[in-house]
Amino acid sequence: MTTFDAALRGVAAGLGIAIVPREASTTQAHAVGLAVLPLTDAWAKRRFVVCYKRKESLTQAGRLLAEFLHAIAAEGSQWPGRRGR
Repeated sequence: MTTFDAALRGVAAGLGIAIVPREASTTQAHAVGLAVLPLTDAWAKRRFVVCYKRKESLTQAGRLLAEFLHAIAAEGSQWPGRRGR
């Protein structure tokens, strides 16, 4: 399936199961009566990255955000105020 929505429609049609981000499943899954099973294994944790073409092409706000996120990653610290999962 090419989108999370299409994957959930396939599940609703009885074509199988789908592994999708929790955020993508919440509304539609419950609306059509699908069972939602949270995954807690390490392989199921999502990892995000920030992508941009050139630092020089970013707006000032974008550059500050990228620098902030890079500094947090370099320190190995977590987002200020973030609570553990």
